[in-house]
Amino acid sequence: MSAIVSRFQELDVSHRFLHVLIWFNVLPHMPDHPVWISVMALLFLVWRLLGDMSHRPSPRRWLTGGLSIVCALGVFLQYKTLLGQEPGASLLLLLAGLKFLEVRAYRDYMVMAFLALLLLMAKLLINQSILLTTFLFLDVTLVTFYMLYLHNPNQRLDFGNLWKSTLVLTLQAVPLLVLLFVVFPRFSTAFVRRQQIPIEASSGFSNEVNPGSVAKLASNNQLAFRVSFPNQSVPGRRDLYFRGGVLSEAHGLKWTEGDPGLRRFRGNFDNQDSRVLVQEVFLEPTNQNWLFGVDAPIGMKLPSEGRSVSVMQGNSRIFRTRFPITNKFFYRVKSLPTYQERLTNWKRAQYLDVSRVSAPRTQEIVDQIRLESSSQRQLVSKLMTYFATEEFRYTLSPNPSETIDQFMFETKTGFCEHFAAAFGVMLRFAGIPARLVVGFQGGEPGLIQDYIILKYSDAHAWVEYNVDGEWVRVDPTIMVAPDRIDRGGQNFFRDQMSLAGVDQVEPYIGAEWVSEIRKWAERANLVWDQADLYWTQFLLKYDFEYQKEFLKSLGVESGKRWVFVLFVIMGILALLLLYRLLRFYFATDIDPTLATYHSLLRSLSNKGFQHEIFEGPLQTSDRVDTFLAKNYSDRPTIGDLMSLSEKVFKSYIDLRYGASAGPDDLSAFKRDVRLLKSKL
Repeated sequence: MSAIVSRFQELDVSHRFLHVLIWFNVLPHMPDHPVWISVMALLFLVWRLLGDMSHRPSPRRWLTGGLSIVCALGVFLQYKTLLGQEPGASLLLLLAGLKFLEVRAYRDYMVMAFLALLLLMAKLLINQSILLTTFLFLDVTLVTFYMLYLHNPNQRLDFGNLWKSTLVLTLQAVPLLVLLFVVFPRFSTAFVRRQQIPIEASSGFSNEVNPGSVAKLASNNQLAFRVSFPNQSVPGRRDLYFRGGVLSEAHGLKWTEGDPGLRRFRGNFDNQDSRVLVQEVFLEPTNQNWLFGVDAPIGMKLPSEGRSVSVMQGNSRIFRTRFPITNKFFYRVKSLPTYQERLTNWKRAQYLDVSRVSAPRTQEIVDQIRLESSSQRQLVSKLMTYFATEEFRYTLSPNPSETIDQFMFETKTGFCEHFAAAFGVMLRFAGIPARLVVGFQGGEPGLIQDYIILKYSDAHAWVEYNVDGEWVRVDPTIMVAPDRIDRGGQNFFRDQMSLAGVDQVEPYIGAEWVSEIRKWAERANLVWDQADLYWTQFLLKYDFEYQKEFLKSLGVESGKRWVFVLFVIMGILALLLLYRLLRFYFATDIDPTLATYHSLLRSLSNKGFQHEIFEGPLQTSDRVDTFLAKNYSDRPTIGDLMSLSEKVFKSYIDLRYGASAGPDDLSAFKRDVRLLKSKL
């Protein structure tokens, strides 16, 4: 290992820095691309690294050119196109690695610096988190430093001044960045869509539910989405059912969606009903098009930037987007607690269909309970009670059940989808129209209790039945595992793991410390989540409409005035840039030593000293001593003042005419001149 490090240190500083810079920009792209593309990009970087350490020449141009064609062909075969965000980023990643193989001259180093910025921009198209934004500023700072290093060969050893110049340039760009973000017209970026990744979608939901499908999803503790309730209090957990999909075709323990009847949503979002619950949802990327809202959504509204995505409304109050959601997504939802729907004969037959179900023993139980009930609501209540009185067990790892009868009378262990599927079939056996609903239930409050955090461990399935033209939610899980509903999936499964010994720390020495550390970690996680939410709100909610309202508060109301202000700002920026360019073009190299010396002479002139243009520094020094002795003789510190004057002139002569002066001597000279000017 030490031999590898020593060989790397033998490389030129600019080449070592370039290696670090390229690896720094390539590695964050690894999870975003197919495996073969990531492996190829890493192979190109390793190839160059080994070649430099063994002092081998760069590959021939014909070889890198041929590899470029092969890479472009591979990307085309992977995505069926070379256009778009995903294929473009993949091709950029591969070509950056190939360009690194042939770096030889100064121009190549500069090209690699620009490629590093392009790689960063490609990453920002799919991720704008706090961490990546912090990485952005660090990366831009490193690239700027590297460019200054290449442009200033005489100052390459003075890293302090280079870093100072880098920070000044970077900080100077921040106000311009903020100004452009606030003022520049927001435009839709919906046309920038990632290709659909051929892997299981993150949301885990599909058009069907099988035994174990929701349980598999609930074992994932990753963030699904966050929900805030503007100007309203957060509902209790038993009311936090987030509707995602509705399944109407029963196949036993398996349920499928059927035709969702999707059509473009053109409803009015401005419902003034006092019972309406408004939500703002910040959805994580899912690679699916499901939208979630508190049961039951009546309308959804996207920011102006996302309207070209278009919301699709289906039967049964479900909402979808037209395209898969591959970036963080913000939308508003309005929900009503009741859902009225008079069923047609065709719809009633659809929600009573059990032709694909074979469960004779279950049907016998239902028929018996049906005879004992005087109304549909009483029948539903008794069917629910059946789950509480029998020995059913709620678990993430149930015994396999192939049929409803096997689940109801043999295994009696299941997750929410088992109980919901069985209960939906039981309602249909009883002649009550029913369907399965999947989504999320519960959630955890944020740090300051103003929003709810939903994770995939909160995934859930429940049942709706129709009585007197109204769909009523009923959840059989509450009869078997009420803590799952009252405490939410996150807390419930955490407790289950602890009871099972998976998360047990009590038997070990230092368990109290471990428990305390865990509490602090959970607290820190909430703080981080709150900060991440604020950042997400800042990025996603600042759309065209929000921008208009903000500018209106500043007095910019009409579109013409907005355009005028924008042109004025751009004009001022253009004039500032022109001024800097002209100043740079006409500037002459001024010796900093001479400039400091002239500033001292101007200060002395303001005090009455007359400097002759033909005088040298020695003559001037003698005359300044005479001037100080005559005009400052009443000061008790006249001796120190004259000693400082002699020191300043001696330093100037050494710096101006000596051969051994360095940067530290110049700094000392400037400091002494400032001190002398302050004492005059």
